Amino acid sequence: MSRNNHLGTVRRGQVLGYGPGAVIDFRAGAKGGGPVSVIAAALDRWEETAKLSSGMNDPHVIREARLEKVLGKSHFRLPPVDDAGRDAAFPNRWLNGYRFPTWLQCPGCKSLKPASRWARDMGDPSRWCARCSSEDRRVFVVPSRFVTACENGHIDEFPWIRWLAMRSGVSLPCLSAADDDGHEAFNRCRLRLESAGGSGIEGLRVSCSAEGCGASASMAGAFSSKGLDGHRCGGRRPWLTSDRESCTMTPRTLQRGASNLYFPVTYSTLSIPPWTDAIQEELKAYWSSLRTLEPAVRDTVIAGLAETNASVHNMERDEYAAVIRERLKLDEGTSFETLRFEEFIRLEAGAEGRDFQVRQEAVPPSLQPLVARIGRVERLREVRALTGFKRIYQNISVSEPGRGRFGDLSLKALPWLPAVEVRGEGIFVSLRLDTLDEWIARSGAAERAARVQAAHAAEHERLHDGAGEVEAISPAFLLVHSLAHAVIKRLSFECGYDVASLRERLYIDENPRMAGFLIYTSTSDADGTLGGLERQGRAERIEQILLAALRDCVWCSSDPLCRSGISSLSESMNLAACHSCLLLPETCCERGNRFLDRGMLVGDGADTTAGFFDSLDAFDD
Repeated sequence: MSRNNHLGTVRRGQVLGYGPGAVIDFRAGAKGGGPVSVIAAALDRWEETAKLSSGMNDPHVIREARLEKVLGKSHFRLPPVDDAGRDAAFPNRWLNGYRFPTWLQCPGCKSLKPASRWARDMGDPSRWCARCSSEDRRVFVVPSRFVTACENGHIDEFPWIRWLAMRSGVSLPCLSAADDDGHEAFNRCRLRLESAGGSGIEGLRVSCSAEGCGASASMAGAFSSKGLDGHRCGGRRPWLTSDRESCTMTPRTLQRGASNLYFPVTYSTLSIPPWTDAIQEELKAYWSSLRTLEPAVRDTVIAGLAETNASVHNMERDEYAAVIRERLKLDEGTSFETLRFEEFIRLEAGAEGRDFQVRQEAVPPSLQPLVARIGRVERLREVRALTGFKRIYQNISVSEPGRGRFGDLSLKALPWLPAVEVRGEGIFVSLRLDTLDEWIARSGAAERAARVQAAHAAEHERLHDGAGEVEAISPAFLLVHSLAHAVIKRLSFECGYDVASLRERLYIDENPRMAGFLIYTSTSDADGTLGGLERQGRAERIEQILLAALRDCVWCSSDPLCRSGISSLSESMNLAACHSCLLLPETCCERGNRFLDRGMLVGDGADTTAGFFDSLDAFDD
């Protein structure tokens, strides 16, 4: 086992992207040791190696009542990185990982064998080749480039000996005892992986140099969907346990650092009133218990809390108790479906609080026929929780995995999930629903949205075999999403933030009706950011920014190909969108740069689709 503070540093926010089950590369030693690849251990190990509690005094426990409710957890915990400076009472906190893959290769002699067969120094997780090293220079071996994984979240070593046995076309004594892991045959096999010429995977050959053997096979076809046909998934979950579980899937060969080896499944929410005030702060340690207590016991606990805390707020005990009961009733109505709408209402209405402060701006006269609300979000807190992960295929939603299964973060059910809290600022914009309905009825936008919907349905069928419902992509969705991207690009010029530091949060639905977006930036620092973004939401600035964003969409440097949709043929769920106009770094976009069309904003240029903002003469200036 290797601990990450012995191998390298991991930022707290990175843990949500490289959580349990993810493969992470490090370099051992402070002076350029050998490369080490580990798979992050399960949440169960966090409890074994760090002093964790759910008490009020643990600074690593964070709470967000609404997200706890919908995810069915009592609290969240910050990743236990080695941060003793945060609180001296909780020292020696670290993340754990297990070596994976265990097959290592020498870059000099090209030998390929398990970690236990290489030279090592006591206490050093790196390995080196005794044959190729000298007294003054060590040749460190590197983790195998290839691993296997299946849609059900399992991951395993590449079956080197089995591949050689199947693809060499010969039956030789050193291969005859090969089992699924290759352990029985390894004492006789002497594997090498080297290039035989050429730039593709077919140029790589694995061979056995054992006496009297000489078997050799190309790696061609290893990465195809049927490359490992006949090799059943071994059901390995090395981040959880050494035991295997039954699995009938055929695994796929992937590169160790491939992006589709680990898709984190996260869910987030903004902390909004009344869940951000001083009363809720007092109640946070008791809230999960209050939800589940029997009515008679709950009343007793509420009475005790009122007795203790009411005077602090200059309230009568009955009045304080009524506040608790009202919030419990409000909590009962919270669900996945209501989270965004609750935020939308607060953003539209404005609010003042420690973790959520929104000031409404007067909508400029030129925008009033189209824009309903503009808000400067001077302060916000977002909690992001890691709920699971997928391999090979991304999930449809938190509740619908689509093709394959969610990977487990822990071997046993835990009352908490890993999460981070970030604080920041932003700009909120919502559109007028009456104008939106009128535009959809007359603009021809529905036909363009139908093209995107058809492409989305076809992709869903291909990737998920029809599992789950296909999300409806409406003209309103394309419009709001495209506008958010255009404004983010313009804001990066206006306020100096790098594009990748800005994020969108979309508020689009038919029931209940909403059409708006929040553009925000956030950091894990308690002070958040410095106001450079939210100031762009002032009435005199936001009008110019919106108009400039629309002017940017009138003409793209990739037109006429982009406007006609030709430049997005490889991404069929976009129409008029490319890297020159609307596409952003994927950290900015909630939908992976899909469902975009600037034709919804300024028209298609062929008078067949009218843009929502065509009535604004000013953006042509």
